[in-house]
Amino acid sequence: MAANTFIAVEAIANSGLQVLQRHDPFLMLSNKKFQNFSTTVAGVEGTTVRYQLPPKINVASNQGLGNVSFDSFAQRVQSIVCDQTEVAAYAFSSEDLALFSRATNRAAAIELADRMTGFGIADSAFSSIAQKMSFNLAKRYTESAFRFYGDGLTAINSQLQIAEAVNSMKDFGVGGGGEFKCVLPLSDSAPIVNSMLSQFVTRRNDDRAYDWELGKFNNTNFYNSAMIPIHRSGDTGTGGHIGTIVSVVPSIDPFTDEELTTIEISWPTAPQNDANAVRPGDLFQVLDEPGVENARFLNTTGHTETSQPVQFSSAGGHSTAAGITTIKTTNLLFHDATGLSPARNVNRDLVGMTVKGLPDHRRGLIWNNDALYMAMPKLGDLGPGAQTAVATDSMSGASIRCAYGTILAEQQVGYILSSLYGTGAAQDYLTAIVFPI
Repeated sequence: MAANTFIAVEAIANSGLQVLQRHDPFLMLSNKKFQNFSTTVAGVEGTTVRYQLPPKINVASNQGLGNVSFDSFAQRVQSIVCDQTEVAAYAFSSEDLALFSRATNRAAAIELADRMTGFGIADSAFSSIAQKMSFNLAKRYTESAFRFYGDGLTAINSQLQIAEAVNSMKDFGVGGGGEFKCVLPLSDSAPIVNSMLSQFVTRRNDDRAYDWELGKFNNTNFYNSAMIPIHRSGDTGTGGHIGTIVSVVPSIDPFTDEELTTIEISWPTAPQNDANAVRPGDLFQVLDEPGVENARFLNTTGHTETSQPVQFSSAGGHSTAAGITTIKTTNLLFHDATGLSPARNVNRDLVGMTVKGLPDHRRGLIWNNDALYMAMPKLGDLGPGAQTAVATDSMSGASIRCAYGTILAEQQVGYILSSLYGTGAAQDYLTAIVFPI
């Protein structure tokens, strides 16, 4: 019976791995490959994985070939903490499991395992895990982007707008080689497809007309997801308030290499003392003003000025005190007047510029170069009291555990399906597409 039970556990784990990987684009497309990860990293909560982003290097122009001096470069390392768990557990009576004693070979044991799970209980459990995981990934990934296309008020409903969003990433300096990927909210994708079908280009539009999906254009593969949540903005965004930047302090943490900026913003028209002024993940844009040099991002690799407005995302919730909010951003905003620092990324001092946040919205996401990371360490055996099987896909790095066991003195045995994971993203390679709600 023990051997047959293990066969069933192994079959359920492998089946669950397939359900997990085909459930949602964010699960399917995230980069889960880390060198020797499944064999060298213990599968325990709090496991940390570090990965390196391309360093930023300063280039000296028109200073001659003979006067060469060595400059420092900005090393960038990020961490993923495996702190997310998904567990589904269900039990059966000993009478139900008596079926196993009749199994005489592997095929019979697997068939009985399917019968035991009754109308796809195991598949339903794995689907529920995948649903929770997909929702979490969609929220984390879409809120990792500090750059965005759209204002949260104007509808995104055309191929032209999507092409502009992709091109804004290219203008920012990412995408040298490799294709782009884009996940759009399922509820917002149909008008975009419809705008493409209205063109009288019969042959090119055949595929889209047949499956009503965007497919691929502008070197970008498009996907739909029903898991993307609505972002509820703080009061400064929902109220449409315009603030003035009082101070900007960029910093790079020497221990974690985390890049962030502390910005003080004065809100003349917002409530003077508002505990809900800014929420985690709120998006802001520095506004253009007549007669003033516009604030623009520098190219992420060459430090030349782009056409992209300066934007940032809040790393946490913040309140207003006497009309001023101190916001910690998720991204670095660094102006260097000397033009020598490799970390510089904005073209001018931001103090005195005006800024506006976005109202409630839903976000699609464009990324490049496998910029979405997901670490799924291989979980260990639960011990002598359980039959345990861990399924790990050698190609994608996805992993899930199925365990079978019993509670002493109780006429019940059960299955525990579990997965541990963490997420990370290379922010420079992301752009959110903001859809009004």
